[in-house]
Amino acid sequence: MVRNFALLSVVLSILLLACSQSKNEVQIELSVDGMEEGTEMAISLGCTHAPEPDITTATLTDGKVTFRFESEGPRMYYIKVKDSYGLLKIMADQGDHVTAHVEVDTIPQPNGKVQYAYHHLVVKGSALQKEYENRNVDVERLMVSYPHRDARFQSVLTALQTATTQQQRDSVMATPLGRMMVESEANFFQMTSNLFKKCFQENGDSWWGPLLMLDKMNSFSDDMRDIYDSFSLRAKDSYYGQIAHDLFYPSERK
Repeated sequence: MVRNFALLSVVLSILLLACSQSKNEVQIELSVDGMEEGTEMAISLGCTHAPEPDITTATLTDGKVTFRFESEGPRMYYIKVKDSYGLLKIMADQGDHVTAHVEVDTIPQPNGKVQYAYHHLVVKGSALQKEYENRNVDVERLMVSYPHRDARFQSVLTALQTATTQQQRDSVMATPLGRMMVESEANFFQMTSNLFKKCFQENGDSWWGPLLMLDKMNSFSDDMRDIYDSFSLRAKDSYYGQIAHDLFYPSERK
């Protein structure tokens, strides 16, 4: 009888714990290499193109921080050190218990603040994160082709850095190698623009289209508005679709 009562108590405890955890709750446990103990970190909504308050904060202890909060659906979240530059992007949905690991470098800034550069992010427990990576344009791989990384143009870049007047900079860019770099840059940006447009269009039947658009775009030009207009109604009515609408059509903002 005592044994049965003890077993019943354990079962009830598990049930009560399950009931106390909201189905809307998200938990993100992040372990960080290269960051000072006691660092205060914060998490906020991402890809909104608006100042977002911190959802919650946590202090780095034993190399880890854990964020718990309520979510209204699939969202992009930004994690960063409070009052600093640099952020980490993690996707999560309601009910997700996410574990992640990242390496970080600290880069002092002229104004006395610090920029944090995050590398080698590994995320588990978030199906959305994997889907985001699969649907997205691999920017890091793309940047390997950026002309400024080309050894041919290092002499041009060095000359531009040492130039003290606009006339000197114009002279550098007027050289055959300078003109070649300008042409190479134009081709690179056209290629990346085409890749992004293709990515947005391929995902335009769901909320992924506007999310990826908001994730990659800093300005909202007419040619990109045409892509937004081609999205499905489901995509436009989504959380990120409505944000994108207000950026493309600010006069219609509700």
